[in-house]
Amino acid sequence: MNLTLLIIGVLLVVGLVLVISQYTKLTRFKNKVEESWKGIEAQLKRRYDLLPELIETVKPHAKNEKTVFEKIATSHNHAISAGNVMDQAFAENKLSQAIKSLFALSEDYPKLKASENFRDVQQELSDIEDDIQLAQRHYNTVVQENNTNAEKIPGILIAGPLGFGRFDFFEMGYAEEK
Repeated sequence: MNLTLLIIGVLLVVGLVLVISQYTKLTRFKNKVEESWKGIEAQLKRRYDLLPELIETVKPHAKNEKTVFEKIATSHNHAISAGNVMDQAFAENKLSQAIKSLFALSEDYPKLKASENFRDVQQELSDIEDDIQLAQRHYNTVVQENNTNAEKIPGILIAGPLGFGRFDFFEMGYAEEK
């Protein structure tokens, strides 16, 4: 009888240690995912902050291209109001396409293409896009680690009941600025 109670006690302690350990690990991964998402958000904010300067640089040269400017404004608003990672990726892809069409205008406006301010903004946006790609790769790596941990034993036994789970990957295409 005492041996049975001892075995049950040991199993309970081992089980409790396992649950606490896995909970800590899942919490650490969740926090890493959230932190890396903030890195993406910071880069996207830099991109959003550059858009008014880009539009102000292009507008004097391409006054008749209102649909392109409206497309950027609409895409920008959708990107800002996206509710989750999948919606954000979709909205960012639309915004990238709108920016790409704005840069395509430079071919029709030689003075715009020759503008040093336009080239500077274009380069800055290109640098931001590179930083977004780095942040995206980091985020997706952390998400992969989290999802793998949550899907294997013992994580799969603990993740669901404790409210942990999978995160979506952030898949975003990029406009070609050059």
